[in-house]
Amino acid sequence: MTDEETTDSLNEGEPASLSIQPPARDVDTPAPTPDDLDRVLDIPLTLHVELGGRRMKVKDLLSLGAGTVLELDTPAGSPLQIFANETMIAQGEAVVVGERYGVRVTDIIAPSERVRRLGRTGGM
Repeated sequence: MTDEETTDSLNEGEPASLSIQPPARDVDTPAPTPDDLDRVLDIPLTLHVELGGRRMKVKDLLSLGAGTVLELDTPAGSPLQIFANETMIAQGEAVVVGERYGVRVTDIIAPSERVRRLGRTGGM
C-alpha cells in the first residue's frame, strides 16, 4: 500500500483515534534522605546585586568615556536588590568591609513569593 492509498483509506473510514496514556509513575518512590538534601545544598548559584539601571541609546553608550558619571533610575538610599540565578531573593544596603564593598541583607523575600517569581521571565 502506498502512502497515498494509506491516507485515502484513513479519510474514507472512521476517524483514527489516538490513545494517550500518562507516563507510568513509580508509587513506591522513597522519601528524600539527608544525602539528597546535601546534594541540593552543593548546587552552585550565581549571586548578583543590582544597584540600579538606566536605559540609553547606542549612540549615548558609545560616547561614554573614563570619568563619565551615569545617573541611575534608583534614588539614593533605596534598597539594593539581591538576586540568585536571576531571581530576586532579598534586599539590602551597601556597606564597606575593609577595602571591599558588601551588602547587608535587610529583607528576605518569603519562600512562597520566590517560588511565584520563578515562573516569571527573568526572575521578576
